[in-house]
Amino acid sequence: MKKVVGLLAVTALALSACAPSTTSDGGNDDSVNVTFLGTSDIHGRYMPWDYSLDEENTSGSLAQIATAVKEVRESEDNVVLVDAGDFIQDNSSELFQDMNPHPGVSVMNDLNYDVWAIGNHEFD
Repeated sequence: MKKVVGLLAVTALALSACAPSTTSDGGNDDSVNVTFLGTSDIHGRYMPWDYSLDEENTSGSLAQIATAVKEVRESEDNVVLVDAGDFIQDNSSELFQDMNPHPGVSVMNDLNYDVWAIGNHEFD
């Protein structure tokens, strides 16, 4: 979780620090800053709960990442949220396979993900 939040924060800061370019006459060139936030390897951790042990696990979840995403979106105008795969498999995520809507998909929709790439564990 610390790595994911750190990556989100570093990416947001790096991209938000880019100032618009100016033309030779001192005017703006209409540049637009875009902040990309990325997650990967969620592995069924949609909520801060370990389903196999039936106990709280605050070591990282989409619910916790949502807080960081919200903070960046409040301070930035153009944010693109991407997941790089391995969203399922682990944390007893098979418990949810017949749920409609799937809780992971519901959380991704609530967070307004723009892109989701499938990873190798989506095929398990």
